[in-house]
Amino acid sequence: MNKLLNVFSFRILLALLSLFPLFSFAQSESGFGKWSAGLRFAPEYAYRSLHATDGWNGMADYRDNMEIPSFGYTTGACILYKVNDKLSFESGLNFSDRHYSSTYRDIIFEVDEGIRKFKSSSHFYYLSLPVKGTYNVYSGKVKVYVAAAVYCDLFLVAKTVSFLKYDDGHVKKSSSRMDYDFSAFNMSGSLGAGIELPVNDRISIRFEPNYRRSFFPILDAPIREFEYSFGLDSGVIYHL
Repeated sequence: MNKLLNVFSFRILLALLSLFPLFSFAQSESGFGKWSAGLRFAPEYAYRSLHATDGWNGMADYRDNMEIPSFGYTTGACILYKVNDKLSFESGLNFSDRHYSSTYRDIIFEVDEGIRKFKSSSHFYYLSLPVKGTYNVYSGKVKVYVAAAVYCDLFLVAKTVSFLKYDDGHVKKSSSRMDYDFSAFNMSGSLGAGIELPVNDRISIRFEPNYRRSFFPILDAPIREFEYSFGLDSGVIYHL
């Protein structure tokens, strides 16, 4: 399954990369005002949904009782092409930290070392290539738009951050890499709506609440995890 998914996602990635020469041609034909570039940052309230095969439902329920959403983020650069006053497309390169945590739980050792509670946080790091379309539903001085995007996600690394809380109140933090056969490529999609506010003739800022979800599980296992998040995509756009 992972091998098939990786081949499929890699071909999609190559197809999306092949669109950039078309964008370059459109720039030479369209003239001034069609292209923009920007930087973006999105805090994201991230979690996962679990889908268990037969015999693993109890473990999935246990994890749902112990694990909670956490804040991650996505940041990157983007380039935008305006087709007309209503429709535009954008792409770029993003870096994401998507993660969830567990709640603190009591632990007891045979030899008392003063450790009373333990929790962990699972982090998944990606590079993403988005293809995004926006449609302006209102095009006054302040633009109001809806947006949809598809992302090709290149998995980089996953790590677990552990927190040990001692009886005197201090917390010891450590991290380790997760050595599982995570899918090298994945795909995700997002839906959102936002506003674009002008700063001057060249610069504008955006604020876009959105919902994002992976299309495929991050690991081919008896309990499949699908990542999702709610984010506030904020960006600065420079109109070329």
